[in-house]
Amino acid sequence: MEKIFTFKITDSQPLSKFMDKHFSARTATLIKNTPDSVKLNGGDFVGNPELKEGDTLRITVPERLKPFEKAANLPINVIHKCEDYLVVEKPAAMPCIPTKGHFADNLIAALTYLYPGEVFRVVTRLDKDTSGLVLVALNAPAHEALSQTEIDKKYTAELVGKLASSVTVDAKIYRESGMKRTVDDRGKPSKTHFKVLSYTDEGNTLCECTLFTGRTHQIRVHSAHIGHPVVGDLLYGTDERGRNEGQKLECVSLSFVDPFSKEKKNFTI
Repeated sequence: MEKIFTFKITDSQPLSKFMDKHFSARTATLIKNTPDSVKLNGGDFVGNPELKEGDTLRITVPERLKPFEKAANLPINVIHKCEDYLVVEKPAAMPCIPTKGHFADNLIAALTYLYPGEVFRVVTRLDKDTSGLVLVALNAPAHEALSQTEIDKKYTAELVGKLASSVTVDAKIYRESGMKRTVDDRGKPSKTHFKVLSYTDEGNTLCECTLFTGRTHQIRVHSAHIGHPVVGDLLYGTDERGRNEGQKLECVSLSFVDPFSKEKKNFTI
């Protein structure tokens, strides 16, 4: 949906300079090419006016994407929704975005069923077989702002075998082939902390996982690297339970500062 900003000008400056300061080049161009998207003190203007202290600038950022064409009644739980974003709990075995073989059974299709006509942009994507919290932007400026916001994410995982103590894995992750990643010095710096919470009756380890970087499959790669892959992970482990139960990895916490209200937000399950 469109996003409306109202600014009270505090420093004299050309409109073009103000736009460069507050919007990306792509969004500024979109605004410029959309009639009546900028109002100065409630009225129209010509060219590149000089903004003065006390002026009021109203800017409408139009939506450039169309709503997703598929809608599906799928089991998701929206735990928060505001004007700019929502936080949703997704189950395992559901892709966040449409993919080959999952064009109708994905998170975007599920959200489209709940909120017809809206456009969704995933900010914190989870693997298909990872469950938990996902942050989704509801307009282009929110997506841009949230993508540049530091977001603290915590996961819980059940790891195969008994991890003797908490450990931090600081090892580069490299794209080996296709979807699969591996620990390799040719890769990108990656760091994960595994905090032991308890042990299961089956002899596995329940951990809280904290990411210091955000690489694809990071927790799964690092846990397998130390000899304790995620239970049910068919790509990096050998536990066949994943075929029926899914992998035991869940995003349980998202924390960030709202880029618009500047309030600290904490969401947990």
